Amino acid sequence: MMYKENFHKPFVVGLLSKDVSMYVWNNLLHCVLCCCCGIYVRLLIFLVIHLSN
Repeated sequence: MMYKENFHKPFVVGLLSKDVSMYVWNNLLHCVLCCCCGIYVRLLIFLVIHLSN
């Protein structure tokens, strides 16, 4: 009985840390994509304005 509990504990901890790391990774990826897209859009707008003048 004790062995079973000790066996499941690292699995649960691993699962939780995996979920947390995935959550952090997704947020980080989202932020990076947003920043990159924002810079890209601004650059695109700047180029369009520059070329139209």
